[in-house]
Amino acid sequence: MALCAYVTFEDPHGVDDERDPVLSAWREAGIEGRVERWDDPAADWSAYDAVVVRSVWDYSLRRAEFLEWARGVESVTRLLNPGSALESNTDKTYLRDLGVPIVPTHWSSQDLPHWPEYVVKPAVSAGARDTTRTTDRDEARALAAAIEAGGRTPMVQPYLDMVEAEGETSLLYFNRRLSHAVRRVPMLVPGRARRTTR
Repeated sequence: MALCAYVTFEDPHGVDDERDPVLSAWREAGIEGRVERWDDPAADWSAYDAVVVRSVWDYSLRRAEFLEWARGVESVTRLLNPGSALESNTDKTYLRDLGVPIVPTHWSSQDLPHWPEYVVKPAVSAGARDTTRTTDRDEARALAAAIEAGGRTPMVQPYLDMVEAEGETSLLYFNRRLSHAVRRVPMLVPGRARRTTR
């Protein structure tokens, strides 16, 4: 039986709605899965046939450390996804060069388009961290400027209210084949909008 690590982070709320279904599916496929924190110094990554990056939602606060961890893991076992993929897709500026339609995105605090409502966030973020929804263009500009002042790249997008009714859908592909989809709940609905500073 293959032994695989399900890699997560230390979540004070213990929320990972995908962990149990994934581990169950692995068992059915003959894979023994163990939950590991990516930054656990006691973890022996070489003991695993594969290390699968899943819910490492604090990577955006420690991206350089996370990428160093990934390089270390792939030097001793198979890392899924590889460190090069993690490096490119943990910074959303890759969307500028992807060559596919995306939500209209403005990448600076200057000359913001006129939209009825804005979402402002850094290009390196997860879980709506440091993300704000506002109808005030000046506030959107100031928030984007604050992200720039912190040495990060801002993403300014129009708010799409269809997200409130439909959520967001993540499509998961393996070997270029669609495996499954996961519907994400909206995080910027009234009463749940968040602004954090890090």
